[in-house]
Amino acid sequence: MKARQILPYPAERPKTAPELLLVGTIHRLPTLAPLLEELLRETRPALVTVEISPYSVQMRKKKWPGWERRLEALAGRIEQEVLLSLRQALEMPYEFRVPKKLGLFPVVPVDLNPYARRYLRELEALLENPPSPEETRLFAPEKELSYLRLFLAGLYQPPHTPEDERRERFWARKIRRLLKVKRPLVHIGGWRHLPGLLRLLPEATALVLQPESLLRPKRIGP
Repeated sequence: MKARQILPYPAERPKTAPELLLVGTIHRLPTLAPLLEELLRETRPALVTVEISPYSVQMRKKKWPGWERRLEALAGRIEQEVLLSLRQALEMPYEFRVPKKLGLFPVVPVDLNPYARRYLRELEALLENPPSPEETRLFAPEKELSYLRLFLAGLYQPPHTPEDERRERFWARKIRRLLKVKRPLVHIGGWRHLPGLLRLLPEATALVLQPESLLRPKRIGP
């Protein structure tokens, strides 16, 4: 999948309003939240799907008060950057919070529950054994900006695992079913999945949120 098939937003926009728009984000980078809100207000989809499982939404709502207390107890005991990283990983992702807060359309979580169970168990364990600052920097979401820039320049392709393939096929099936009910539809998920999703949904338009751009482009559609 060529990166030029994926537009950097807001520097570039589709020429017409698409019926299926795939939006690539950088996970755990909440500074992108205003840009995501701007895009959703502009496109006004009839339905939004998000790369998060129903299980993850339910458990994050249920467990967040306890997690927050444990994070507060860690304050002063671990490096601030580690504490912030743990908070960003455990709290409800901005990709789900932003469309839900807008309240302009239904928001449907579409990921697989088994992977979320494993992931949340691993995250919760970090509250007992926090990572080192060096480990935290290794997986810092800001590093994804560098990979994203290389990808858009055609110099990098994200790795694609059998788990990625299974999840993307599941999302694509759900998106196709939902498109029969409501459209236009916007799907929000990690940018690394865009090449795989575009192979499965070739009719879609795709873009990535690129915060470095200072351009204020024209609106999507007429």
